[in-house]
Amino acid sequence: MLANMVDDLTIHVEVTTDIPRFLNTVIVPQPENKPDIEAFIKAELNRCINSSVLVLDNPGLKHEIQDALIKGSHGMFLWVTLQIYSVCSMMTDEEVRQALENLPQDLMQIYSQILERTLLPGQAYRAKIFKLVLVAKRPLTVDEIQEALSVAPGDTEWNLSKLLNDI
Repeated sequence: MLANMVDDLTIHVEVTTDIPRFLNTVIVPQPENKPDIEAFIKAELNRCINSSVLVLDNPGLKHEIQDALIKGSHGMFLWVTLQIYSVCSMMTDEEVRQALENLPQDLMQIYSQILERTLLPGQAYRAKIFKLVLVAKRPLTVDEIQEALSVAPGDTEWNLSKLLNDI
């Protein structure tokens, strides 16, 4: 029976670059989901702060994060989620602000940033802490270690926002 069907089967193939002409396409505009994104950002930031996944010294920085994420989201919840994850890995308020100034514009840039990260969050600080403790002439207090880690060679002014938030 199948052999008889093959004889009667005619196939027409057309190759074109004008695909929309042949498809019944309907372009559906993205719904206005800004209120949903805003609510999601606020809820996730609160969850991260309450669970100490995100530690901020300056409480006003939370609003800076919210504003930057709302502005950059372009309706993408995945983009927001990945950015919150990135912000939570920052160890100082200064690092958070730098990250907000250099937010990736699309998911491909975010994926590239994720792949480029070779250090685990905090690994560089752990190495610096170990070196400080190793060469110190006396035991250092937590405050002294925190302050020492906030200073970089060549700094002429002390910047409070460079203090580690969770040490």
